[in-house]
Amino acid sequence: MASKAASYAALIRERLGTDVAMEHGRMGQFEVRVGGRTVVSRKGGLIAKLTGKPWPPEDDVLDAVRTALDTS
Repeated sequence: MASKAASYAALIRERLGTDVAMEHGRMGQFEVRVGGRTVVSRKGGLIAKLTGKPWPPEDDVLDAVRTALDTS
């Protein structure tokens, strides 16, 4: 869902003041990488769609990015 990923990107830009680049992946796939390292991941595909695998909470995404930025 592109709009969900875009909302995470906007949140990261707004709250952490860092640039965000978005890339298309598989259906429902979501990853956040900082310095080439994946810090948040939600695997996509049919199984995720059928099981209703939730998107990660915004606070968890922000915390993971903040921590990765602090250590890079």
